[in-house]
Amino acid sequence: MGTKKILLLFLLNTLILFSQNKSGEVVYKVVFSQDSTLQKKSDRLNQLQQQAANGSSKIRLDLIFNKEFSQFSLQKSIEDNDVKLAIAWANCSNTIYCDLKAKKSYYNTESNSMGIVKKDEFLIYNELGNDWVESTETKKIDTFDCYKATKIIEFSTEKGIQKKEIIAWYCPKIPYSFGPKGYCGLPGMILELTDKNVTFIAEKIILKDDNIEIKMPKKGKLISNSEYQTILKSRFEEAKKSVEK
Repeated sequence: MGTKKILLLFLLNTLILFSQNKSGEVVYKVVFSQDSTLQKKSDRLNQLQQQAANGSSKIRLDLIFNKEFSQFSLQKSIEDNDVKLAIAWANCSNTIYCDLKAKKSYYNTESNSMGIVKKDEFLIYNELGNDWVESTETKKIDTFDCYKATKIIEFSTEKGIQKKEIIAWYCPKIPYSFGPKGYCGLPGMILELTDKNVTFIAEKIILKDDNIEIKMPKKGKLISNSEYQTILKSRFEEAKKSVEK
């Protein structure tokens, strides 16, 4: 049998193997890269970034999924100061759910250090739109061939609306449209995702024949992400005015 036929047979068998599974789990580690923009701001920010990088090695996150739903959450760990800082820096404290049928992701708010938002005050949803920009650029993650895709995200801060680029590397051979932090909708599992200077990298993939039940969240007032950003902006402004008085 020729090399091309052997390769094609291997790919078909791999696809059949993955398609027979009903659910699974992916464990991600967190890797920090140096944010050069902080070096120009202050030594204190640099120090905090280094502490977060040290703590990130102790962080692991679970993505459990079935054919329609996923849940992305932190594994329990010993939370020293570096780990707490790493979790805050990576913005991965929220448990995030995806519903492919509804084409939405959901998460509950955590309590804000400034008192701007309360825990479970809101249940925020994002539309899983077709706004990924896919490319033909590839790289291997472990033994898997992955393709690059990007999208631009808008978010609200005390400085107003900001933008950032999300970079995903997905594997078509693992035919589940899920990934870290509620990023979904690509034609394959996201095995690596970069959000600013934080990268989530898959280090373990477990596929199961039985179906994992995932219960979607119900606490909090249901609002869209755009509505939430408007509320945040308004509350930031109110908090700033009260401090200035």
